[in-house]
Amino acid sequence: MSSYNVVITEAAQRDLLDIFDYITFELREPDSASRLLSKIRSKVNSLEEFPERNKLISEPKYEEQKIRWCPVRELCYFLSGVQRAISSLHNTSLI
Repeated sequence: MSSYNVVITEAAQRDLLDIFDYITFELREPDSASRLLSKIRSKVNSLEEFPERNKLISEPKYEEQKIRWCPVRELCYFLSGVQRAISSLHNTSLI
């Protein structure tokens, strides 16, 4: 099986840190924040083997870019891929 190269953008890294900080400091749930980030990182790392398992976004403006979405609990990650590489990962928080 081929392996894909997963790259997390700086914007996505900042989003993850913002989510972690919000849960840790605003909700005062540092253990929950750590568990959630662990789940997100696990899902992201699993993309190296089979990123196509995530559904394409069916909106016409995204069809050409082949953007996929990947839910993790209350969060939804949007993935864009080009052939054998996932080029970006960006988060939209639903918290």
